[in-house]
Parts: sequence; C-alpha cells; structure tokens
Amino acid sequence: MTAKPTTLTLYPYLKDSCWVFDDERTGLKEEAFVLGATDMITRVVIGKSIPNAERGFALTFAAEPFESHDVELRWLRPDPADGNWYVGDVAGQRMEAWLCPALLLYFMTPPQRIFVRCEPLPAGIDPIWTPPPGVTGRRFVDATVSGETPRPGVAVEHSTPGSGKGTRGRPDHVEAFFIPAKPTLIEGFRAFRSYLERVFEAKGQKLDSAWYDDGPDRRPYLYEDQPHLLKKRPRVDDQRQATY
Repeated sequence: MTAKPTTLTLYPYLKDSCWVFDDERTGLKEEAFVLGATDMITRVVIGKSIPNAERGFALTFAAEPFESHDVELRWLRPDPADGNWYVGDVAGQRMEAWLCPALLLYFMTPPQRIFVRCEPLPAGIDPIWTPPPGVTGRRFVDATVSGETPRPGVAVEHSTPGSGKGTRGRPDHVEAFFIPAKPTLIEGFRAFRSYLERVFEAKGQKLDSAWYDDGPDRRPYLYEDQPHLLKKRPRVDDQRQATY
C-alpha cells in the first residue's frame, strides 16, 4: 500500500493587496506571499470561485502529489539573495514565484516539487492568530512592501493599526514594489519591470517590452554583478547606457 503524502495546511487572507498567513506553530504573523506568489494564489482562488477568500481560505501543500491538487510547482533556481524560485502551470498559464526562507520552517530543504490545493475556509477556523501577551509574531517578508496588484473579483484588506482587522477597498494604483534583501542588480531590475507591467495592466494597457528586455546581449550593463552570464565577445553596443 502506498503511503499517504504528508500535507500541511495554512490559512491565507488578504492584507494590503497581498496574501499573508498566520501560523501559531511557527510563530509567523502576517507572513507575505510576494514576487509572483500572490498572483499565483489569486489566479487559483478566482479560477475556483472560492467564496470570501479575502477573509481566509485553506491552502494545503506537500512535497509529493496528493488527491485533487490544483498546482504543481517545480524548483527553478535559488535566489542570489535568499529564498528560492519556483515555476508552474497555474490555470493554464506559466508563472514563476519566489518563496522566502520561511519555506524551510516546513521543509528541511527546498523541495524539488510542491503540490498545492486551495479550498474554502473550513467552518470554525479563524485564519487570524492573535499572539498572547508577551509573545511577538515574526515574519520574513512584510505585505506592505510587496507591490502585488489585486485582481478583479478579489477584495483587498487594508489593516488598521492596532485593530487586528481591516477595512476593505481597492487602491487605484500600485504604490510600491518589493526587492529581496541584498539583491543583485538584475533582480532589482526585474522587480521594477514586474511593477511597471502591473501598473500598465491595471490601466488596461500593455508595456512594450522592446526597451526593457533584460537579456545579457541587449542590456549587458545590468549584468555587471553577474559577468558569467555575458558572452565572451560582447556586441559593439555593449557599453550603451540606459537612458529611460
């Protein structure tokens, strides 16, 4: 008989247009899904029409396949600063996401594959954990700097300091974008590029990629901190500087 995969379940909710979760077991409070992870989750939540997901839903995950999983993420690469990048087919679209070091609170090492299922919040479950007196929750990533953009059909929760709860609404524009601690120049550039794409998308427009292509041959000055990615024989215009 095949052993049943060991699964773990978190209960994310929306805060400042970003999916976050609390976990008393690990002491995490408002740990944020950023750099593509919020967009991944939103795509699944909307695709499955999970009711009131912004107030909380069940996110079950494991390093092995389990029944009715929605997404299979495959390990892509380590981040130069910290954390790991994963890629997967999410409701028919290839998407990448960065998972912060909090991942290692649930796995000994970054799994080669992560299987995920999203479901409505079970009755009786409160996704918000209020630490008892004398206990301070911790987090690796803060939602207020995530720069994630809400998608149609999902409300946004803005926290009210000291209240533990929030008022609901939707911002008219993206106010920030997230760059991992100690980023390489190219990772910072990609974070800003992703931010611009979301801003244009929110306006119903598409950003022309011709000027911001980050390929080493087209923009070598973005790879000064990663020279191994450059060709041994640079093109004539390699020293061209950005003027945008």
